[in-house]
Amino acid sequence: MAEEQTKTPVETTTEGEAPVEETTPATEVPTDKAEKTEESVPVKEEGDKKEEAMEGTEATPAEPVDLKAKIAGIDALRKLFIGGLNKETTEESLKEFFSQFGEIAECTVIKDPNKISRGFGFITFQTVEEVDKCLESKSGLTLDERQIEVKRAIPKDGQGAAKSLRVYLGRVKEGITEENVKEYFEKNFPCSVESVELMKERAEGLPEGQEPRLRGFGFVTFDNSDTVDKVIIIRNHEINGVTITVNKAEPKSRNPGGGRGGWGGRGGFSGRGGYGGGYGGYGGYQRGGFRGGFNSNNPNNFGRYRPY
Repeated sequence: MAEEQTKTPVETTTEGEAPVEETTPATEVPTDKAEKTEESVPVKEEGDKKEEAMEGTEATPAEPVDLKAKIAGIDALRKLFIGGLNKETTEESLKEFFSQFGEIAECTVIKDPNKISRGFGFITFQTVEEVDKCLESKSGLTLDERQIEVKRAIPKDGQGAAKSLRVYLGRVKEGITEENVKEYFEKNFPCSVESVELMKERAEGLPEGQEPRLRGFGFVTFDNSDTVDKVIIIRNHEINGVTITVNKAEPKSRNPGGGRGGWGGRGGFSGRGGYGGGYGGYGGYQRGGFRGGFNSNNPNNFGRYRPY
């Protein structure tokens, strides 16, 4: 099936508001002889297509993964987007304010060519635990007489921030149950899992006594957006000896073209570019959006991270 992507114009926002994404990937509801029961479809990343042939097959036990060590090694989980800043807030005052939550590794206030603050910036902590501590207290934070906005900074090629509490599970194989999925997420993340759906074949036409097989994908709904962002950034999760992928699930209504369309999205956390060389792509924040790549030598050059 030919794949297409639907571009949507960058929406303008007033200063201090969270931006929208530059593009909305076109979406496609997976189809086969089974009934279509999904309410959401995923943003599929490049490389996932190579894995489709393996989905729904018997699981091959993977080597145990130290999740805590894995999380500690993901740089994106140490970075926060700070919005709604007073124009007079400096990097020094921003760093001093957030030092109450932990040790600051990097602090940046984004400025225009005239060296005037654009009203947002980024904070990078030394550890993921310090970020989590800060996010627990994010409501009602005030700096320089302005209430500020604190969110995870999502890499541009990490699909952007989640707009719902529902995520898509890929590479789901036999050997995983809905109970396994619920237990894994509630044990390792500060959340309550509201629902788990592992999609199966239709039972009609199967020999008597034969259970429907998994179709290779499913959906999980959480109770908070921070957990959604975190599990999407981590992306690969080992559950009951099987490594599955977690992507953002887009409601079908987000596809303005309707009907056919590509999975959209390209990137993930391996592949071209890595995290070296600066922040990256703050697409669509305030009027006109920003493109390019940010680094300390050129504060007007943006690249792989963007606020939302």
